[in-house]
Amino acid sequence: MYKVIIVEDEKTIRDALCTFIDWESLGFRVTASFDNGEDALHYIVNEQPDCVLTDIRMPGMDGLEMIESVRALGMNIHFVILSGFDDFAYAKTAIRHKVFEYQVKPIDLHALAETFGRLNEELSRNVSERKVLQEADHLKREQTLNNWVKGLISPSQAAQILGLADVHSEKMGFALARIQISISHEDQGKWSKGLLKMAIGNILSEVMATSKGGETFVFDDDIDTLAVLMMNLADIEGLRKKMKEFATHVNSYLKQQINIGISTVLYDVNNAPQGYEEAGLQLLVRQLTGNDPAIPYLSMPNHRYFHEYGFQESEKSEMVECLVEEHYDHFIQQLSRKIDAIQAKATYQNEIVKVLFIQILQLIAEMESTSAFSAWLNEMVKDKSLLEWEEFHSYTDFKNSFCHLLELGFGLLQEKTGSQRRIIKKVKDYVKEHYGEDITLSSISEYVYLNPSYFSRVFKEETGDTFMQFLTRMRMQCAKEFLKESQYKVYEVSEMVGYNDYKSFSKAFKKMEGITPNEYRSGKDVKKNDKM
Repeated sequence: MYKVIIVEDEKTIRDALCTFIDWESLGFRVTASFDNGEDALHYIVNEQPDCVLTDIRMPGMDGLEMIESVRALGMNIHFVILSGFDDFAYAKTAIRHKVFEYQVKPIDLHALAETFGRLNEELSRNVSERKVLQEADHLKREQTLNNWVKGLISPSQAAQILGLADVHSEKMGFALARIQISISHEDQGKWSKGLLKMAIGNILSEVMATSKGGETFVFDDDIDTLAVLMMNLADIEGLRKKMKEFATHVNSYLKQQINIGISTVLYDVNNAPQGYEEAGLQLLVRQLTGNDPAIPYLSMPNHRYFHEYGFQESEKSEMVECLVEEHYDHFIQQLSRKIDAIQAKATYQNEIVKVLFIQILQLIAEMESTSAFSAWLNEMVKDKSLLEWEEFHSYTDFKNSFCHLLELGFGLLQEKTGSQRRIIKKVKDYVKEHYGEDITLSSISEYVYLNPSYFSRVFKEETGDTFMQFLTRMRMQCAKEFLKESQYKVYEVSEMVGYNDYKSFSKAFKKMEGITPNEYRSGKDVKKNDKM
C-alpha cells in the first residue's frame, strides 16, 4: 500500500475524499488529512508519504507554497492538485514543480480514481530495481568520499569512481566542511537522525546549486556530522556567505540549529585529508564558542609538526586517564614536560605550540561528558590572548600562559562539577518527598533555577537516566510498596504516586515491571527493578 495524505480546507470535501474513494482497491492508504499546508508540510517532512492530494487555496500556507517547500528539501513526493476553475492560472506553477496531475473542481470521483490508478503504476514501476541501484550507488559514493578525505585512497582513484574530470588541475580550488547535527531535547520525538541528515543535505545541495562553483558532494561523516566536499571554488569568503545562507535555511525550514566548520580553499587534491582535519578543527572551535564571529580563524599547522612534536598515542592515553580520574595537576605537569622536551630540540615556532594547543583542545573535547567541560572550554577558546599567536615569542611564554589558563579552568571545572552534583542531590531529595504531586520537567527545573534543556542534560550526564525515567522509577518503587498493603485500592495507589489517570499508571507500571499492578498485587513473578 502506498501512503497518501489529503490537504483540503473545506471539511465536507476533505471528508468526502477520505470516504467516497475506495483507496484500498487502488493500492493506497490515507494516513492523514489536513486543513492547511503548514501542518501538512510538517507531516510530509517527518513521515514522507508517497503522494499528496491537495487543494491550492487554503488559509496560511497554500498548496503551491507547500509543494515549493517540499521540492526545496529535495523530497520525491508525488502531488495531485485539485483546484477551482479560477485557480487554473496556477497550473503553470504546478507543472514547473512536476505535479503528477492537475484536476479542476467540481471533483469527478471516477476521473480521480483513474488518476490514482495511473499513479500506482508509476510508483510501482521498477521500484525494487531503482532502490537497489540507488542504494548501491549512494553507498559506493559515500565510501569513496570518506576514503579520499581520510587519505585511504588516492585522488585519482576517487576521481575515477566519482566521475570527476581534471581533479589534478591547479586551478581547481576545493574546500571541505563538516556540519554538526544536534537534535534538541524538545524535537527528539519529531526527527530521526537519518531523516534530519537527509533533509539538511538536500538543503545544502540546493543552496550550493546557485553558486558559481562546481559539484558539491554531501556524505555521512559519523553519527552526528555530515561532511561536504565542494569543487571549483574561487574564494573562501563566497563559500562562507553560502554556508551562512544554508544555516539560515536549515533554521527556517527545519527549525534546527547547526554548527559548521570550513577549511581554507585548497589547490592540491593530495591535501584533502588536511582540509578534512582543518574543517574538523574549525567545527570544534565553533561548537565551543557558539559561532562567536569575534573568534579568529584557527589554521591547521603543517602535518609533519603533529608527527614530530605532537603527543604520541601513549601520551594521549595517559592524559585522558588524568582527565577521567580528575588528576588535573598531573595533566598540567605532563604538558609542561612536553613543552620542555620540545624546547630542548627545536627553536621556537608558533606552528609547533599550536599543535599542542589543538591536541589539548581535542583531548578535552572528547572527554566532554559534563556541561561544565563545555562551559569551561567555551571560555578557554574565547580567551583572545591564547589565540593571538604572534604575542608568544618563546616556549616559556606559551607554557606559562597555557598552563595558567588550564589551572584556572580545571579549578572552575571542579567547582562546577561539585555544584552540579549538589543540584542532582537536591532534586532527588525533593522527588523522594513529593513524588505523589504533579511534578514536570518544567516545574523541577524551576525549583533548581535552571532552564529545562540545561537541567535535562546535566541530570542525564550525572545519573545516566533522564529525569522522567528517574521520576517514573521512583513512583513505581513506591507503588509496589503501597500495593503490598491491602487497605489501598489500585486506583488509590495510582493517585498516591502522582497519577490522576489509572490507565497511564497501569501502562507505566507494566512497562517497567512486566506485569500490571493487579497482577503484582496477586503475587505473580516480577522482574527485579529496584534501582533508585
